[in-house]
Amino acid sequence: MKNTWNKAVCVLLGGSVFLASCEKEDTGELEGVAPTADFTAAINTTEFPTVVTFTNTSQNGFLYQWEFGDNSTGTGETVTHTYPRGGTYKVRLTAAGRGARALRPRRTL
Repeated sequence: MKNTWNKAVCVLLGGSVFLASCEKEDTGELEGVAPTADFTAAINTTEFPTVVTFTNTSQNGFLYQWEFGDNSTGTGETVTHTYPRGGTYKVRLTAAGRGARALRPRRTL
């Protein structure tokens, strides 16, 4: 009887160690609802240099990267950018969230 008891204890202890060591592997993937990227633009001046305020209207994001179409970038929810001369600029907002990241197709100003 003693021998049977020792084997049962060993199996239970071994199972406990196994269960305690099972953890979800961190794959680096973000989990949750994927963000949607969108923004508005308000021109603050009518002369050059032109100052534009970009306001993030994205959903489910927490990091925001802006490309202003003139080889400069910015970060944050609301940003102001100065364009030194007239022209056509394609602005893009990338929103990162727990589910993934979303790109707003370039919007022409």
